[in-house]
Amino acid sequence: MSLYRGSLRRGLIRLFSEPRLSLPLMLTLGLTLAAVLTVLSIAQTLLFQPLPGVKQEQQLYQLDVRLQFNDEMNVSFLSDRRRFAHLQQRFAGLGDWAQVVNQDSQAEVEGQQYQVTLLNATSGATDVIGLPLLLGEGTSADNAKEGVWISASLWRAVFGERSNLQGETIRIGGRDWPVFGVLGDFTSMDIEGNSSLIREQVWRFAPLQESLLNNESLSLGTTQLNLLRAPGGQVPDNRQLEDWYLTYLDTQISEPRAREFILSKPHSVSVQSYRDFFVGDSGKLVSLLIVAMVSLLVMACLNLLNMFIAHYQGRSKEFSVQLCMGASTRRLRLLVFLENLPMFMLASVTGLLGAAWLIRVLPDLAGDSLPLLDKINLDSLSLLVAMLLVMLINLLFASVSLLHVQQQALTDNLNSSGKGTPAQQKQGLNRMLMVLQLTIACTLMTAAMTSVYKSYQDVYQYPGYEMVNAYEISLAYKDEAWQQSLYDFESYSGSELQQLRSALADRLRKLEPQAVVDVESLPLSQSLTMRAYPDPETGESRMYLPRQWGRGYLESFHIPLLAGADLTGPQNGSREVLVDLDYARQLEGVEYWQNLVGKEIKLGNDSDDIFRVAGIVGNTRPVLGGLLNSTPPVIYFADVNADANGSDQPRLQMVVLMPEGQTLTREQLVPILSDLDPRLGEIGLESMQQRWQTMTAESRLNMYVVLGMAVLTLALAAIGVSGLSQMNAAQKRYELAVRMATGARQNRLLVLLLKDATLMLSAGLGLGLFGSVLGYQYLTGLIDQAPAFNWPTSLLVNVILAVTMLLSVVLPGWRVIRADPMQVLREL
Repeated sequence: MSLYRGSLRRGLIRLFSEPRLSLPLMLTLGLTLAAVLTVLSIAQTLLFQPLPGVKQEQQLYQLDVRLQFNDEMNVSFLSDRRRFAHLQQRFAGLGDWAQVVNQDSQAEVEGQQYQVTLLNATSGATDVIGLPLLLGEGTSADNAKEGVWISASLWRAVFGERSNLQGETIRIGGRDWPVFGVLGDFTSMDIEGNSSLIREQVWRFAPLQESLLNNESLSLGTTQLNLLRAPGGQVPDNRQLEDWYLTYLDTQISEPRAREFILSKPHSVSVQSYRDFFVGDSGKLVSLLIVAMVSLLVMACLNLLNMFIAHYQGRSKEFSVQLCMGASTRRLRLLVFLENLPMFMLASVTGLLGAAWLIRVLPDLAGDSLPLLDKINLDSLSLLVAMLLVMLINLLFASVSLLHVQQQALTDNLNSSGKGTPAQQKQGLNRMLMVLQLTIACTLMTAAMTSVYKSYQDVYQYPGYEMVNAYEISLAYKDEAWQQSLYDFESYSGSELQQLRSALADRLRKLEPQAVVDVESLPLSQSLTMRAYPDPETGESRMYLPRQWGRGYLESFHIPLLAGADLTGPQNGSREVLVDLDYARQLEGVEYWQNLVGKEIKLGNDSDDIFRVAGIVGNTRPVLGGLLNSTPPVIYFADVNADANGSDQPRLQMVVLMPEGQTLTREQLVPILSDLDPRLGEIGLESMQQRWQTMTAESRLNMYVVLGMAVLTLALAAIGVSGLSQMNAAQKRYELAVRMATGARQNRLLVLLLKDATLMLSAGLGLGLFGSVLGYQYLTGLIDQAPAFNWPTSLLVNVILAVTMLLSVVLPGWRVIRADPMQVLREL
């Protein structure tokens, strides 16, 4: 036992006496272990822990029917509640049904404005979900339509968790709603455009069957929650959903052109468990992160293993003596295990501390790409995994580090006094491990750099307009009825809306701006409305993005006019439009796109849908940061009512350009806009640069994180090759010294070392290139949003790795070669 205690004591002393061995292990293994534990904690939360606010989630299902408009865009057919009610009527006996649609909104309580998520749901939806009722009436009450329920977070923020809410109201959409109750926060909701769900929530409920009394709206929208709680586990299969969809089109949509248009679109049906729907691609992302982090852990272990092999080969004489005195190889391995135990335990503590810090900053790192970030934490399982991992790695190191130990070879080593390259110092194992490490490094770096290149394009590619010093100014509508009436006019000129916008522009000119542009939004937009119409010649549907035009819009943002003329003004009834280059090429071809100028285009079936093309402008990208991979062609309308969506906008908006270097603040706006109209509320302000920062924040952060992982991978590979080269050169010191003493030139000796490394580098990079191609093909099959494989990027990665690896061989080898050969021979 004293021998084993001595090994533990030597291990503790070595923490301080041999920092060149202990520090690399604790930092490299500890930090890599931190990344692995963080990813495992994410996986445990997303894939295994119960979803907060959802009761008996195994009984809850999400159903949907989606229409595919193009490769990048699909919409939900069930966005109209009438269709969902019809579906529920068809399969009513299977369980309880509910639909939830969310939108951003503003609530007002006693003059105080709150940003909230408004959830419009069918009666009893929270019972279907399993969301707890904390206070007040149930959501299935007969008078549920007359009031609202608020979330626990909003209850705490506004009412201080008062138990009596009788008589309390909350103002939304220009109406005061009585508060009927308090519900738990619904955080297990992650649908398109709403991954950053606000916890301050307001619920409104309406009976599902009432929607059957409405007419078919012919509208299509994005994803909502279409829920079925099936206690018996019986749900409609894909064939039954397909039959319902076709039956609904035949019996409920009477307009032939609308039915033909919908039937012309490829569609898909889906029935999936709520957890699968909620997690979505995040589950695949977590799996890939686990693979990536484990690969980095393997690389770190391979580096450390080579270092340990070199360290214990330097103690060959000590092992030779112990073996000659009767010690077994098994006992030697146990002594090595105990000697390394303090270092590995300290590495596990470093890993746990690093994982705790990473989880703390995870919301900043991941943004909205992962749900339930606030539920991720370290627990006893994380501690157990950390301890098991370091014990297994320590056991592996103790076993592999002494594979070279052979009694006969060690006896020869004693006889040779350590000169030359004895049998136990053969480098086959080291080279095999290094080839494996280079293969992993090449595969990881190829995937990482492909992602970095795609993110760079999403963020920094020229969008077709200049990022000028522009601001979008907005005022919230307090009264929904008044908001709708503003857009109900026959002539825009002289209308209440025109007068309101004119008054707003006049007040904004008091700021002495460079320009006031009478449009609703900046070219860089947070939300888009897309339209589709049947082509009059082919019958195929064409998508386009309607944008509002204003005088000075093109000049202010430096959008080039390629052909034709600019519009003259927003007179009501103007039938002229501007189209972008993509739209012109769609209609006239790549070579003759200019011919579209002066021609009429038909954007629908009515006479009001005919417009004359006044000019063609350059293509623009209204959304940056990879939020939308592609956008349809853009059409600019001068007529406010031609294709505007102002009545759907919750705010009155206008754009102002300030002189360069001059900043506009909300405090400057309040004195001149606060009394514009009492039916207008909160004043909003967002600069073009702020919007760019917000829209691209996730892509930029992901790019930097992935780039950091690529640099870390490269550094680990370089350290590994450098360590192996240094060990190889050190073990050949005697041979190299003899060669130098007998007249060999230094450059010839360097070539000798490079020849030794060339086969290893070629094998590692070749296998890495092969593995990266196969691995990336598998990745693109798992994740639809993964960028396409980029051969130039892959070849660049191989060149960078090759150059780095050659430098890692040359530099340590050159240090050995430059030594005085006679001094080396005297030291050996």
